Amino acid sequence: MARHEVNPFAEKQRRFPCRAYISRDEPWRPADHEEIEAACRRIANGAEYLIWTGSRGPELDCTVIGFDSSKKASEMQVWIDTSDIADRPAAHG
Repeated sequence: MARHEVNPFAEKQRRFPCRAYISRDEPWRPADHEEIEAACRRIANGAEYLIWTGSRGPELDCTVIGFDSSKKASEMQVWIDTSDIADRPAAHG
């Protein structure tokens, strides 16, 4: 019998099918990470969410934020668009 390898990260991504996207090539500053996390916590309201860097298709070069509902993903996308976080200065290392 063949064993099926499980990808825990892919499994977690599937649990959050509703997504918001931040299109940005430059690295984030620590303050931006903190602000994004705070917005996610507020919008998720105690529920889980997942943030990752997209690597293919429409998610390429985006920070992807997954939620369990389209309402939360839409609210996050509104925050992203109104905060102009994608256009802030990049981190310099």
